[in-house]
Amino acid sequence: MQHDYDDPEPERYYDWMLWKMRQEKKKEPVVMTTEQMYQRDIADMQAQVHTLQLRVKELTDALLQLQEQRDR
Repeated sequence: MQHDYDDPEPERYYDWMLWKMRQEKKKEPVVMTTEQMYQRDIADMQAQVHTLQLRVKELTDALLQLQEQRDR
């Protein structure tokens, strides 16, 4: 949760307009449809899968490097 002091009021007009829109958006209740919740969950899972795939590649590379060192 952001506080008002995290987002001070800017002086320039367009920056102020964007700031004001953010302030108004904070006041709106967050309502998500079931489909939007599913889409968010799927996106989160895809990000986790991607992270895990990168970790598997990293570990595979380390394993191959250790095997090469052992075989020398």
